[in-house]
Amino acid sequence: MNRLKPCVLLLIFFFSCTKTPKNIIPEDQMIAVLTDVHLANALASNYADLDTIKQRTSTYLHAVYRRYHIDSAKFNRSLKYYSENPTLLNEMYEQVEKDLKKKEDSIIKLEEIERKRIADAERRKAQLIRDSLIRVRNKGKKDTVISLKPEVPAIWPFKEYNYSVKKGSVKVKSIKKK
Repeated sequence: MNRLKPCVLLLIFFFSCTKTPKNIIPEDQMIAVLTDVHLANALASNYADLDTIKQRTSTYLHAVYRRYHIDSAKFNRSLKYYSENPTLLNEMYEQVEKDLKKKEDSIIKLEEIERKRIADAERRKAQLIRDSLIRVRNKGKKDTVISLKPEVPAIWPFKEYNYSVKKGSVKVKSIKKK
């Protein structure tokens, strides 16, 4: 009988420490929910009108709850449960901060890619306008001489090229050496 008491106590301790209660959101899912809740609150706070902020916050939070198949009562119950263990909640919030930072970095990266794409499009548009102006100026002329200075290393033996352009064909007229 004396041997049975420590085993029973060990089993009780083991089962009490391993699982969260059934009506509580699991830790990994709670981290994702908290991340989305903070994003929803930030998104809703972009409005100037207080009533709009409250309405948007409610709408966004309901969307988060639907996404994770929970309701506000389960979320609040889970938050209260994790709040009773501050070290665990602190670890969870550290992960939430990392997740939010990753999302912020990816948004910054996407914005940078979009800025480059727009700059490239504007550069191509400007080049097309310059090309069309050259074609309009040279309309009616038989050929056009274009002088190109190559962007090559200093060891390149040529200084300048002169090309003759005739309706889609290019002929080299002269090459000047250094």
